[in-house]
Amino acid sequence: MKILAVTGSRSDYDLLEPVLRAIEEQASLDLVLVVTCAHLARAWGGTAQRVTGFRHILLRPTLIDWDSPEARLKSMGLELVALAQDLAEHKPDLVLVLGDREDALLAATAASYSWIPVAHIFGGDLGHATVDDSVRHAVSKLSHLHFTASEWSRQVLLELGEEDSRIVVSGNPALDRIRKLPAWSAEQLLEAWGIVPARPVALVCQHPVNPDPQQAAFELDIILRACRMAGAQVVVNTPNSDPGSSGPLRVWEEAEEIIRVRNLDQASWVALLRRANVLVGNSSAGLLETPFLGIPAVNVGSRQQGRRHAGNVEFVPAQEQAVRQAVVRALDDGDYREGLRHIPCPFGDGHTADRIVKRLLETDPRTLIPKHHLLNRRSV
Repeated sequence: MKILAVTGSRSDYDLLEPVLRAIEEQASLDLVLVVTCAHLARAWGGTAQRVTGFRHILLRPTLIDWDSPEARLKSMGLELVALAQDLAEHKPDLVLVLGDREDALLAATAASYSWIPVAHIFGGDLGHATVDDSVRHAVSKLSHLHFTASEWSRQVLLELGEEDSRIVVSGNPALDRIRKLPAWSAEQLLEAWGIVPARPVALVCQHPVNPDPQQAAFELDIILRACRMAGAQVVVNTPNSDPGSSGPLRVWEEAEEIIRVRNLDQASWVALLRRANVLVGNSSAGLLETPFLGIPAVNVGSRQQGRRHAGNVEFVPAQEQAVRQAVVRALDDGDYREGLRHIPCPFGDGHTADRIVKRLLETDPRTLIPKHHLLNRRSV
């Protein structure tokens, strides 16, 4: 089976990579990997250089480096043209996509109109804040095989009218890398980033919610002040490439008393996540990865509101006092932290790639098209 997979940014690649490696190891699976969008943009660090070790990699620069919805839409047009050419040339049996970004939507659309089945990882998640939720559900309806992060997501897909036989509760593939990659020593952390062993660490990752760069900058600024006032060493990752990102990127460049990190490789990200005493911001990692390690997460603002989560996540508005109180609790409340150490993780056990590959090996893609769109069970 020839599988064409698409990655557009560091965020989806870090989730997808364990699955891609597992596919590459199978003699009966032939992987073609399309690397596009933010991966090939200088403003976002040129993360395509991290995508290595695969036999067939196609580099497709499509991102227009301009912080606006118009630029994003024009970039999507370029990417759709590139995908149409790749599908026509390589004739895959299956297209593999992940998540809720435009790359997944474009690849699923192109494949569907080319009569090629689509496998989707992370369908069925819920939230209320951004276009990502609409994109995620649209990709699910364009897909023919679903790998969900949790039983919750499986139930959502059933409500959307997807067939149960096409859904595999596989877990979050990011947990595979956390399970495999070791913690770093205090000496390694000090040498790499200047992290002092005796002081707590707040790992911050905040993305724009709308195209307004000033609002996104304001939210990151109050998070940084709140974490510093709580006495933490503040380690800040760069925002994603969504419209509005120029604001928080400017704050990231200019803020004082922070440790700046950018486009971390997987070993470095896992090392920081293991060392962190709290993850602060609105990254999905706060919901989907931290319960596996039993560390607290403070989700700031509306971006992940309504999304399923474990009991280690506290949702707070984008207000400095609220953020500070939540961070202080995460850092200083020993009973609270102890209660999270063995919290059940609803997003898998670190063996997601194995489950996905097993189903792919058992699947004849010719049987996936057409599919039945069932009525929503609650509307019958």
